[in-house]
Amino acid sequence: MNKRLNSLKSEIGINIPDFKDDTKLIVGKVNNTLNADPQERTIYMRQKIMRTALAAALVIFLGASTVFASIGISSGFLNTFFEGDTSYLDGFVQTPRQSVTDGRYVLTLEQTLTTTRQALVIFSVEALTSETIAALNSTDDRGVSNFIGMDTIDFGPVYGQSNIQFGGWSQREIAERRTETKRYFAITVASMANEYEADFFIRLNEMTDAEKIVISMTTNIETHEFVLNCSSGYDAVLRFTPLGIMLERTINTNGDIFFNCIDGLFFRRSNGEVNTFSQLTIISGATLVEWIEEESEYLRYELSSMFREVMSISNFAGIILDGVEHDINDTSVTTPFTPDSTIRPFEMRPYYREHLWVPLRELCDRIGAEIRWDNELNAAIVEYRNSTFVIARDSTIIERNGEIIDFYNEHNDDATFISEDGRLVVSSRLLDLMGIGVIAGNQFDENWNMRPLTEWMWTIIP
Repeated sequence: MNKRLNSLKSEIGINIPDFKDDTKLIVGKVNNTLNADPQERTIYMRQKIMRTALAAALVIFLGASTVFASIGISSGFLNTFFEGDTSYLDGFVQTPRQSVTDGRYVLTLEQTLTTTRQALVIFSVEALTSETIAALNSTDDRGVSNFIGMDTIDFGPVYGQSNIQFGGWSQREIAERRTETKRYFAITVASMANEYEADFFIRLNEMTDAEKIVISMTTNIETHEFVLNCSSGYDAVLRFTPLGIMLERTINTNGDIFFNCIDGLFFRRSNGEVNTFSQLTIISGATLVEWIEEESEYLRYELSSMFREVMSISNFAGIILDGVEHDINDTSVTTPFTPDSTIRPFEMRPYYREHLWVPLRELCDRIGAEIRWDNELNAAIVEYRNSTFVIARDSTIIERNGEIIDFYNEHNDDATFISEDGRLVVSSRLLDLMGIGVIAGNQFDENWNMRPLTEWMWTIIP
């Protein structure tokens, strides 16, 4: 058995004595590992991420909860998933309002929008009896619902086709729609291989003899595909829809998988502005696609992500990868590209107090943001990429372009403060508001033992 198979066996937990060199088994096991906890958006291959570490540093991985707008269904289906103007796709939203019940619960498929590669779904669960109402409202000691989870809802191909795979999906409650007897939930499927537009279903496992509600995957939303030549010698494939992108490329698996997937990727907007991957998207998942060479450190992945705002292909002029800019209308037309230092990834040591924080001025200096202090407001004013942030001292409230965002959390202190060395220190949730990604590094020593949080480094991805 070659060294890569042995390595992956160990990393993903295949330790069966009579294990055969079954590539499909390993690929499936890796995919399950990568997508096992989509709420934390954690992508790893070589790192043994420990649950205790994730709990201590959970503030790093809060992208989905801070970016997805908390807007009710009545305010627009797409505003539940995206920021900004979503009218471009309003005509594609389906509103089936189809329900099934067992006399205890009612499951309703409220609204959907699909492409051949992605799906957005809102469904509701209504409790009809005193027993099921109690179950619906049951929470743990942190106030987190005991009712809903990935095992509570079944969601997948109607006929169980083995050739249809998810590249990552997540589920969350639309909390502001909650009532005593009814809850609304949003499902995001960021990437799936569904070439033949097979229908999907949703089912509530808490029901007696639960019935399926079929979700039609027929769509008129176009998927654009671009083939890009890479310096590695392996072509990359970028698939684009108005909801997000899927990037398939061959990467070196030494280091962080996610970082290696997006390294050197930028987008030229039609107005000439260059955007980074972090500025445009929210990460959802990565899928191992295939082996490249028997004894190679290189593997082929598909990284799937949703846009922060609904995008038209007309918003873009070029795709930049590995120092080469490809014209969006003809990717064989290329020009060299050297990224400005303010959009390149860099390392920064976070500040530690109970959890990890961002030293604000150090961040602003590295990303080219303007920062000044307003004595009257007792706040820092940050200007970054056409947005203004007002960050008040001793407050969990941050103002972005006049919008008030409160980071209050009864379990974590997220109030901005002045450190003992005189630095203004802010919640790391600010990074996502600014369209900045972060990867926690240096978590493990050479023996894969967890290092103290005080020794961790961040890779900041503007």
